[in-house]
Amino acid sequence: MTYLPTANLSPLQTFTQYSSTVGALQTALIAAYPSLNIQVIADTLSGETTNAVVISNNSLVFTVPTGSYVGYNGGQWAQYTAAKFATLYTTYP
Repeated sequence: MTYLPTANLSPLQTFTQYSSTVGALQTALIAAYPSLNIQVIADTLSGETTNAVVISNNSLVFTVPTGSYVGYNGGQWAQYTAAKFATLYTTYP
């Protein structure tokens, strides 16, 4: 989905919420950012087995907790908990 930052209402940014499976998150991220090489796997090493591990362009690796929003905007990855995201962004119609 596309969202507007609440503070200044621009620019439009794309985020995906990790709410179901790692496969669904991978599909959504690939659709949102087709120019990036993205892989998503289950986090089996940190003890946080509900987290997803996102691998971007075979060089950047980060973990995403269930329920968090993740996006690649302005050349940088960002992720927010659902509560924090709700204070920063509003859905673009």
